[in-house]
Amino acid sequence: WECITFVVSYLDPVQLAAHVCMLTVETTVFMCAQGISSTAAAMVGTSIGSGDAEVARLHVWAAVAWTTAVSSAVGALLWFFAGTIANALAGVAEIRGILALLIQIYGVFGIFDALQNVLAGVLRGCGKSG
Repeated sequence: WECITFVVSYLDPVQLAAHVCMLTVETTVFMCAQGISSTAAAMVGTSIGSGDAEVARLHVWAAVAWTTAVSSAVGALLWFFAGTIANALAGVAEIRGILALLIQIYGVFGIFDALQNVLAGVLRGCGKSG
């Protein structure tokens, strides 16, 4: 993240400020996926450890379904309330405009980001981390 911020700092101070504010939004929203990922890792790992592959498979699909539902709902909230969130985080109108656009982009992209994180948790539960 520091490298990306370093690259963004060469663009413009306004864009750097919008980027830093967006990192606040992204890390806050990402906690939902991180929680589901940790839960999926524990549930899948416990099921595999007890030798019940069918229950493990059900836990995987439950994690995917919950992630899709939660991240879609959060993405919709981000999309529709991007301006309100930008107003709360930035005091300069130019920063708010860029930030609102970045929040809307993440509202869509965040669904896929959350899914990859949760599926990485599933792999950890299967013992395939590394």
